[in-house]
Amino acid sequence: MKAVWRGTGDIRWDEVPGPENPEPGDAIVRGNAIGTRETSDRRDEVRPTTVLDAA
Repeated sequence: MKAVWRGTGDIRWDEVPGPENPEPGDAIVRGNAIGTRETSDRRDEVRPTTVLDAA
C-alpha cells in the first residue's frame, strides 16, 4: 500500500509515489501542514485521520 500526498506543502514531491498507476489498496491523502488529513481508498469513503510520520 502506498499513499499519494496532495496539498500538504510539508512533503517533497519526489519522495512520494505518483498517482499514475494506482493499485488496489492505495490511498489518496490530502490535508495541510498541521497533520489533519482526509483519506480516500478510491471507494468514495472519506474520513479524517492524523498522520504523525510521513515515512
